[in-house]
Amino acid sequence: KKGKKKMQKVILAAGKGSRLKTETTNKCLVTVGGKRLIDFSLELGESINASEILIIVGYNKEYIMDYVGNSYGGIPVKYVVQTPQKGIAHGIMVASEYITEDFFMCLSDEIILAPQIFDCVRFFYEKTADCVCGIVKDSQENIKKTYTIDLDPSNRILDIYEKPTFLFNNFKGTGFCFMSRQILNCLQNLKINSIRQEYEMGDWIRNAIQQNYNCYAYEIAQDAFNINTNEELSMINEILLSGETK
Repeated sequence: KKGKKKMQKVILAAGKGSRLKTETTNKCLVTVGGKRLIDFSLELGESINASEILIIVGYNKEYIMDYVGNSYGGIPVKYVVQTPQKGIAHGIMVASEYITEDFFMCLSDEIILAPQIFDCVRFFYEKTADCVCGIVKDSQENIKKTYTIDLDPSNRILDIYEKPTFLFNNFKGTGFCFMSRQILNCLQNLKINSIRQEYEMGDWIRNAIQQNYNCYAYEIAQDAFNINTNEELSMINEILLSGETK
C-alpha cells in the first residue's frame, strides 16, 4: 500500500562516526545484517509514496554519493552537504530550502525492527500533525541515550528532553519522524544547545510545541537500535542474522 499524498524522505548521513572503529570509508556503509547500514533507511518507507530522497551528507560524502547514486528504486535522489555537522536540527536547517513537501526523517545510523510505517503515516494525516515522532518501548539505560517524551492520552507531545537524566515513561524516542513542511519555521530562532553545542531535535520540537504546532508520538516499531560503537554494531548484527527480536 502507498500513502495517497507525496512526501519527501530525508536521510541524515553527515556524521563521521568516530566511535565506530572500522575500516569503512563512511559509517553509513558499514555492513550489518548482510547489508550496508544506509540500506535500512533507503528501504524504509515504501508506504510513504516518496517523491524524492534527500540525503544530508558531510564526512567522506563522495562514498555515499557513489554508493546510492542519483536514484533509488526509481525515486530521484538529491544530496545536501552539511558542513560543519552541528546536530540533527542543524542538518534539517541546511536542507530546509530543498524540502518542499511533508517529509519522513530518518537517521542513517539507526535501525528499526518490525516497522509500522504505513500506520504511522495514516496517524500523521488523521491527526493533521506537524510532527509525529517514532517511539519504541525500551530500557531506562537506552532511553537516556536518545530522548524521553511526555504524552497526553491522545499521544500528543507535552514535552521532550534529549539525553535525559529522568524519564517520563518507558518510551524511547527515535530519529524516525514524520514532519510537515510548516514545522521548518520553528528552526528559524532555534538556539544552539549550550551543553552539547549542537542544534538539537528535542529543542526544535519543544519550540514547535510552544508555538502550538500539532506534535504527536507513535509506536513506530518493535525495537530501535542506534549504532555508534563496535559493541552496538556486533549486537544488532547478531540479532538481524539470527532473526530474533524482543
